[in-house]
Amino acid sequence: MKIPIKSFYRSKYPECEKYFLEAISKTKKLAITKEEYLWIIQNCEDLPEGLIWARTSIGAPSDKYLIYVKKPTEPKFSNTFLEEEFENILHELGYVKEKDYFKNHWISGYNLDFAFPSIKVAFEPGATYWHTPKNAEGEKVNPYGLSPEEVYFPPIPKDINKNKVLTSKGWVIGWLNEDFISQKEKVAKWVYSLVEKKKN
Repeated sequence: MKIPIKSFYRSKYPECEKYFLEAISKTKKLAITKEEYLWIIQNCEDLPEGLIWARTSIGAPSDKYLIYVKKPTEPKFSNTFLEEEFENILHELGYVKEKDYFKNHWISGYNLDFAFPSIKVAFEPGATYWHTPKNAEGEKVNPYGLSPEEVYFPPIPKDINKNKVLTSKGWVIGWLNEDFISQKEKVAKWVYSLVEKKKN
């Protein structure tokens, strides 16, 4: 019996059918969970060039998803713009570059966008596009948080490792996606509380 492939995904790319058949044969399910979606994007990476995995809850049972392929959406904001906007928040809070914080600070082989080395606090503002896998559509979770998992779905392993290594050395790292732009007052209070708490 032929698998009802159209009930599994919505796609304008019929040439990708074999990739969906492979994903279905391995997961044994048409509607998938979040964990199964992660498995698919990690193990079915060989999509045709220029296409990525994505998911939707539309048409799926509760707490499940249908997957499909699409062309990636370019990031709305570049990392540089987000860094500029974040640095404006630091300035408004009265923090001074190369006195209180440093940009592109290296520690244990990792580069930190904004670091307060004396108190081991850092901030990593970045567009979801750059902090999620290249073969899958990244999603924003929360505008800011203390781990990449709180901010991006799915986060790239490099960010997870970076957070794990540095927090084990006593660092507190604040992660921010592009949605922090619309919540600057909340973000400023959050940043201030993280910095001042570590000072005391």
